[in-house]
Amino acid sequence: MDSLLFAGTSGGGVYLSSDSGATWTPFNNGLPSTQVARLTSDGVYLYAGTLGGGLFRYGITTGVNELRAQHVGIRAYPVPCADVLTTTVHLTTDTELHAQLIDATGKVVAEQRRGRMPAGSHSLTWNVDQLVPGLYGCRVITGAQQGFVQVVVE
Repeated sequence: MDSLLFAGTSGGGVYLSSDSGATWTPFNNGLPSTQVARLTSDGVYLYAGTLGGGLFRYGITTGVNELRAQHVGIRAYPVPCADVLTTTVHLTTDTELHAQLIDATGKVVAEQRRGRMPAGSHSLTWNVDQLVPGLYGCRVITGAQQGFVQVVVE
């Protein structure tokens, strides 16, 4: 896989290229302002400073095999993936578990509702072999908390 490239624009938000700039895809999940004033990365997170919308931090990967979200204990592996993606969610209490795979346009492309689950670690397996290569998000909703990680499908 080629390097991931990100571009911040003045009005179009953030764009992602996973093929060294040959093609670009919007990458604006959760970004309320598309006026990007500053874009930087530390190799683990992408930081987007927007005009009037605040500062946003997204988990990304550049050859790292695991991503973690802040609010819900969630991991996604392998990253990048080609056929199967596994997400592991750690619940600190018994709660409802709902997960979604979301494409770069915000469309839900797959969904799993597990109902009420006991505290502990739970694995969710996703068949991604029919998905178009690119960047996707995995959102996990557990009661009042959410977790979100970005995953790359080859």
